[in-house]
Amino acid sequence: MKRNEDKTLAALLGRAAEALAQSARKGKSSGPELTQLAQELSEQREHLGSDDLPEPEQPAVCGDARLFELAPAAFFAFDEIGVITEANHDAAQLLETERLRLVGKPFIIFVASEHQDVFYEHKRLTIATGVPQLVELRLLSNSGNQRSVRIRSIASKVDGVVLCLSVVLDMNELDVVREQLADSVDQDTVLERAPIGFFQTTPGGKFLNANSEMARLYGYESVDELMDKAHIGAGIYADPKERDALFAVLHQEGEVSGREYRHVRKDGSTFWAQVSMRAVYDPRGRITRYEGYVTDVSELKRMGASLARSATRNSVLAELSRTILMSASIGEVSDLVLSAAKELTDSPHGFAGYIDPETGQLVCITLTGEMWSGCTVENKRYVFEDYKGLWGWVLENKQPLLLNNAAADPRSEGVPKGHIPVRRFLSVPAISGDGVLLGQITLANSDREYTEDDLAILGSIGDLYGIALERTQTLDQLRRAKRKAEEADHAKTLFLAAMSHEIRTPMNGILGMAEYLHNREMDDERKENIGIIRDSSQHLLTVINDILDFSKIESGGTCLEDVHFDLRGVLNSTKRAFELPAKDKGLTLSLRMDGDVPRYVLGDPSRLRQVLNNLLGNSLKFTETGGIAIRVSSHDPGEEADSGVAAPRPVGVRFAVSDSGIGIPESHKELIFEQFAQAEGGYVKRTGGTGLGLAICRKLVSLMGGEIWVESELGSGSTFIFTVMFGTGDSARVVKEAAPQRPTGKVRALEVLVAEDNPVNALVARKFLDQLGHAATIVGSGEDALSALSQKRFDLVMMDLEMPDMDGLEATRRIRSGEVGRDMAEVPVIAVTAHVFSDVREKCEAGGMDGYLAKPLTMADLRRALAEVSDTAPASSVRKPADQGGGLLQRSVLWERLDGDLELYDELLQVFEQEMPTLVEGLENAAENADLNRIAILGHSLKSASTTIGATSIKEAAVQLEHAALENRLETALSLVEKIALERDAFLQERERSRAS
Repeated sequence: MKRNEDKTLAALLGRAAEALAQSARKGKSSGPELTQLAQELSEQREHLGSDDLPEPEQPAVCGDARLFELAPAAFFAFDEIGVITEANHDAAQLLETERLRLVGKPFIIFVASEHQDVFYEHKRLTIATGVPQLVELRLLSNSGNQRSVRIRSIASKVDGVVLCLSVVLDMNELDVVREQLADSVDQDTVLERAPIGFFQTTPGGKFLNANSEMARLYGYESVDELMDKAHIGAGIYADPKERDALFAVLHQEGEVSGREYRHVRKDGSTFWAQVSMRAVYDPRGRITRYEGYVTDVSELKRMGASLARSATRNSVLAELSRTILMSASIGEVSDLVLSAAKELTDSPHGFAGYIDPETGQLVCITLTGEMWSGCTVENKRYVFEDYKGLWGWVLENKQPLLLNNAAADPRSEGVPKGHIPVRRFLSVPAISGDGVLLGQITLANSDREYTEDDLAILGSIGDLYGIALERTQTLDQLRRAKRKAEEADHAKTLFLAAMSHEIRTPMNGILGMAEYLHNREMDDERKENIGIIRDSSQHLLTVINDILDFSKIESGGTCLEDVHFDLRGVLNSTKRAFELPAKDKGLTLSLRMDGDVPRYVLGDPSRLRQVLNNLLGNSLKFTETGGIAIRVSSHDPGEEADSGVAAPRPVGVRFAVSDSGIGIPESHKELIFEQFAQAEGGYVKRTGGTGLGLAICRKLVSLMGGEIWVESELGSGSTFIFTVMFGTGDSARVVKEAAPQRPTGKVRALEVLVAEDNPVNALVARKFLDQLGHAATIVGSGEDALSALSQKRFDLVMMDLEMPDMDGLEATRRIRSGEVGRDMAEVPVIAVTAHVFSDVREKCEAGGMDGYLAKPLTMADLRRALAEVSDTAPASSVRKPADQGGGLLQRSVLWERLDGDLELYDELLQVFEQEMPTLVEGLENAAENADLNRIAILGHSLKSASTTIGATSIKEAAVQLEHAALENRLETALSLVEKIALERDAFLQERERSRAS
């Protein structure tokens, strides 16, 4: 194109701009001046060879102010003193004000103060030389923002008025202008340098004018080539219908702005063009030409499509992540991920499968219907043992795979005959965080080619699938573990029941016969040996009871009783049981119950007594001087009361057991409530035992709706506090329930039928009954018991629960049904069992039994049971030994253990008095020789002897001594030997005082 070489045309363009500025300044129409210029432009175009153009009635370049406004730069016109006469929209936007507010203002007010002299010089040179001038300076916008700009100005003189026409470019947007302005107006006009394509065409579509950017957009080497070969109506629009629609709007509205169409380049490629275009009319209303701008928005379209696709993808992934975390099964998760993957990649075929953790096989339970129906493979499967073909490669290598020509890839071999044809293939493995293969998502045969973006999307879904599979498998494992735990817990309960029975059965024989023999006439040595057997067995039974009780609570097998009882009565009876041992140690024991605590409550008195007994027993063990106090007060349930909902157990009671003992260090306050835990170090273990007492207390208190804790300082005593939530008690029902438990009367001889299949236990029962003055008939099964009852009248039946052929419960049911005769249907039946769980006791009561005896039997328990069910009372004329003070012996414990045998009580004290000095002397000799092995042996012997006699303080020291020796703690052992020697002296002195009194 020759317009860049024609100075005459350049001058005309300058005059057109000047006329436009002058008209704006005078406030008049620019029509006459522009019409004259249009005539000159027409003549010039004829000179340039544009004879096919119609005569224009308006200027060919600027047209009117509307085209001026379309220009992509800020334009200013100002006079020789610098007053703005015209500005376009971009100029107003640059200075952040309205266009009309610019006209009439000095341009200098928008120039930074340090650059105002530079601007004046620029204006002066522009006017004085007539040569285009270029300057860079800073402008101040109306809001005070500074902008670095480049100003290109030309001067023109119309009717004696000199004007400057300036193009202002924002330096921050220099990427809009790709090259610097040239030094000559002939070589560089604003339109030529514009970064968008400018064009003018005839009404028929032939190019009249265009800039270099227009040629570049359509793939032409020059503007001349574009104008020679291209035609706006022939081939530029990819869809001719779009061109027709565009021109229909132009004819109707006169212009279009920002419309987007697919345009075709010289080489046939397409791009997205944004078109702003208008029709130019002559005075008679005929279209003389079209002119406008074209911008390539392909990249923007791609970015927009990418953003839209990304938004869709993110939305689907977000929804997928939410739903799969709520899904319970692998099948549901697999369905969700496959559906999302197909939607986002436009894939008709696919599957999502998981790796069976036990077999390592791929399980595809989500094969798409199209894929399944299109497959003609014989013996269709959804479980695959071997990894074959493309999907097999993905699993073997744990790598994603994208193929748009799958058939040509050698890895596609191994696909069975009848498999659907795979043209395009996309697959990712699902892998756990530690690299374990969990599953796979595979897609195929999209109508379009798969892209890296598709692979990234599927990778994200694969990551979610991996998380879901790992989570689901973990949940499955937890469920299986829970089932196993429940099965194990059930087995544990059965095992405990069986062990309870199996342990207590022989213990019944040992303890029973030991107690029976001990009450017989025999020499002192034999009596001593039998006493050791009995006491050791009783200690073993205590340990067994603790373990079984704790295990039962742990397994959830403990059921609380719910009876109305006298709380004050339970507290008083519990206190009485500890009064004698407290007095033996020289300790005070007090009980205080606040007046606002209800006397009658609903709950489990036996479990409450068990907790109190444990806490009082501990206080007694670890307190040497001072006393023990029980304080009972009301307890506010707190949150339960504040909730506005009536608590199921509205009566809160707080129990506190305080002592002046050695205290507990801060670090052990929680430890002591753990199972099998005993305090060590500063809080030295003073007694033997299982370490389960406080753990059992915590669990029982929790079952009763409360909590337990300790307040203590080392050396300052301890206070164990626990709360219990009771129901409201009924005093009348307490009387009714308690009345049958107060047997009266004297012992009378009874005919007792003993149903027991174990010969040892049967012998123990017979011996005990003989000793109590009753006659015993022994049978070995439930059937034999029924036979005996049908032949003879008995006063009472002692029924073992577990017997061959027919157990005790079934035999009792038949007795109650009248099978042995109506006169024996109501005979009292006492259950005798090694089972100690409450559900067994409940079964006995529900089965019609009248009493319950736990093995191993004791004489005292048997006496009480017989008295209760036969309405007789136990008689005993033996008085308890007088309190001898001193606190070294727990007389009440020994008295209870010996069942009131005063003769044996005195005999055991005499034997211990003779044996102890010898043992202590041996310890002193071993200590002198630092013989820890000998110290351990003698310490153990002293522990056993002192336990038997109830010499608590000596036993405690002996326990510590044995442990110190076994752990090679020589210094501690030597110190304890000295302590035991002092305990020996104190014991002998007390015995002397006892004999003297």
